Amino acid sequence: MGLFTDHTLIRILHLLLSTGLSAFFLLFLHTSLAEQKLRAALISLVVVSLSVLYGLLVFLVPLWYILIPDILLLIIVILFFAPIGKTGQLDVGESEERVDERDTMFSREGNEPGSEKYDTYYAIRPEHKETDDRLRQLPALFQPGGRYYDDKLSPQIAATFRAIEALTDQVDGEVNSQREQIEAEAATKLVKERLLAGGARSVGIATLNQAYVYSHVGRGPETWAEPIVNDHKFAIVFTMEMEYEPVETAPTLPITEETAKRYLQG
Repeated sequence: MGLFTDHTLIRILHLLLSTGLSAFFLLFLHTSLAEQKLRAALISLVVVSLSVLYGLLVFLVPLWYILIPDILLLIIVILFFAPIGKTGQLDVGESEERVDERDTMFSREGNEPGSEKYDTYYAIRPEHKETDDRLRQLPALFQPGGRYYDDKLSPQIAATFRAIEALTDQVDGEVNSQREQIEAEAATKLVKERLLAGGARSVGIATLNQAYVYSHVGRGPETWAEPIVNDHKFAIVFTMEMEYEPVETAPTLPITEETAKRYLQG
């Protein structure tokens, strides 16, 4: 029989469509619950329930009443997943121009009006002066007057950042005069194991691209505006994992506290 006269085939197609829809949103429900997204989980639960009820309609109403909605739903599903339209490959490229650390927001916020650093920087970057001066009119980070200031939590976070700053000149040192021959594979394994044991979430080692080294000092114990020379051959890259709950509170203080903790841990 043809499609429009074979009732069994119509029922099978309808049940497959409704089952697939239910399964998709069940997966969405599972993910939402795992991520503690209660609103998304509730919406998913409602859609799953409606999908199940829609599937049961095949036994409650004449088949012709559900055929047109099935066709429309099938078209929507196909359009949703079909790779149609203009697509293009993302070209990440490779930067050749080094970034001046003095241009970063953290460096620029330290340019106090009237200081030599202030006059020197805005003489070479006048386009940043108006914006930076306007931002300086706002309450300083962790100081009273800020939108999310808390008289207990803000000083604690500020203290953590001061501890990080105090450690910046303690994480480097002289090269060991006693050199040992070690295979690259063994050295890589040792570095990764030590970092993972120390709390890193993932570790990688790669050839150091000089394009990713700042051109001039903007912060840190080195002299401001001094050219940066780094002839290291390799870079060790590691990530720290933030706790999900405080990240969810952004932009309030708990995410800032979590950020400070992970910087200090790193």
